[in-house]
Amino acid sequence: MAAHPRTGGGEIVGIAPTSLTLAAPLADWRDWTGLPFDTPGPVLVPEALVPVHCDLARGSAVYVEPNVWVRHLLR
Repeated sequence: MAAHPRTGGGEIVGIAPTSLTLAAPLADWRDWTGLPFDTPGPVLVPEALVPVHCDLARGSAVYVEPNVWVRHLLR
């Protein structure tokens, strides 16, 4: 990411801390990932950019992925 503005000519113009948010029941997360989701707190999911937060008391988990906005000039 740090090289993108230098090599691609883009300018970082903003941060989107909750660009993608996915909340679902634990059963869905288990089906999607094959992981047990049996411990409260962060769960490392392969290929995910950030951990998924598992809430056993609520029976759900939430994935919140950040992003950045990069402006490129069209030539």
